[in-house]
Amino acid sequence: MFRKSGAAFSDAAFEAALFAEEDYVYRISFIYLKEEAAALENVQEVAYRAWRARKSLRDASYFKTWLTRITMNCAFKQQRASFQLLTVEPNQTTSFEERLVDRLYLEDLLEILEPTERSIVYLRYEEDLSLQEIASTFDVPLSTVKSTLYRALEKVRRRQKGMSL
Repeated sequence: MFRKSGAAFSDAAFEAALFAEEDYVYRISFIYLKEEAAALENVQEVAYRAWRARKSLRDASYFKTWLTRITMNCAFKQQRASFQLLTVEPNQTTSFEERLVDRLYLEDLLEILEPTERSIVYLRYEEDLSLQEIASTFDVPLSTVKSTLYRALEKVRRRQKGMSL
């Protein structure tokens, strides 16, 4: 799909890679924006920005990391622009009520986290990225990712203890 040189790739290959990651971009967008319409709008904005900046991606092996950063930046910008509250409306049509309750409980716990902390927790446990991959995504040292992750998990533990009393 990409050229072997790793330098640049064709527009058709870029378009195919972008479409292949559409669900991934939507999931990350939804984590931040918490609304289907806002997440879908963010997917469109990410596609537009990625297409516009496609020539800046020099190595195809970093495509997903590059796209993740664009996705998060667009979501942050959309949050600031609309001053949305990060709340979740439960899906009443689901037949898996226990999973829904567990998911809402988890999301309630994660609400206390800063956006960066929430991102790291999501990428580590939902997307199963290694700490090194997360560090590359955020372009920060590995030690920063580790300390942020452990701090976030400690916040969640403290909140969970407070909620269970």
